[in-house]
Amino acid sequence: PWQHLVLATGASTDTFGVPGADAHSLSFRSLADVQRLQQLVHHLSHSGRPLQRLAVVGGGPSGVELACKLADLIGGKAVLELIEQGECLLPGSRAFNREQAQLSLQRRDVRVRTRTQVMEVGSDQLVLRRLPEGDQEVLAVQGVVWTAGQRCRPPRISPEVMADGRGRLLCEPDLRLRGRDDVFVVGDLAAVPQIEPAEPGFLPTSAQVAFQQAPVVASNLLRSLGDEPLREFRWNDLGEMLSLGLGEATVTGSGLTLAGPAAFQVRRLAYLARLPRLSLQLKAAAGWLTALRP
Repeated sequence: PWQHLVLATGASTDTFGVPGADAHSLSFRSLADVQRLQQLVHHLSHSGRPLQRLAVVGGGPSGVELACKLADLIGGKAVLELIEQGECLLPGSRAFNREQAQLSLQRRDVRVRTRTQVMEVGSDQLVLRRLPEGDQEVLAVQGVVWTAGQRCRPPRISPEVMADGRGRLLCEPDLRLRGRDDVFVVGDLAAVPQIEPAEPGFLPTSAQVAFQQAPVVASNLLRSLGDEPLREFRWNDLGEMLSLGLGEATVTGSGLTLAGPAAFQVRRLAYLARLPRLSLQLKAAAGWLTALRP
């Protein structure tokens, strides 16, 4: 039994039913995924085989960041392919960040394939289809990392509630589940309408949105217990940061437009400030300082 409920179950990788994608590709959402990816990078870096190829599927922020970082870690021991079904990489990002990402990928010789659909993932190959022509190609690969999509799979709710096409639960502006006064939803799971939007629609599924939702939900829980009016959630867009390989990044927002090593340090400081306790902040800072020593 409960009086109020907060749902924050997040999202998981969505392979869109592509045959073989679940069985033969790596996701990038957990520490276990990171460990498997580290093993693959180590194998490619030390195998000595010619014409090795590693594919990253999905040209959003995760795919672009990962492709740049993998190119730096592998150091030319394998060809990196970044595959995106849409017209361009980073369609929802700011123009400056898109330009810097393209330059970073070019410097690292990452091969970018846009308007390319993955039809099948095998143990050692990808079947691709060029859009809109429909021409197919079989691409030999030593590994595939899937970052192309995400889907929310909330617990079963009775009576059934409304969700969007990605499984996100439709919410009111005060973050209550639509049709329920006693259930709040936050994070990737919440489809929250924008208030006074430049473009109509729902808020993005990003960490900064979830961080800003948390205190509003806490306040509304207390207000609901006291039968007080609830606050509407208003998102304050703080900008966008992308990691573009080892020691490089791009940052836009709060009057700042920056790329390269300086942006990398700004991004680190921003993440450091978001860590929940001083002890964690000190440990992270100490680790970074240790890594700087020759």
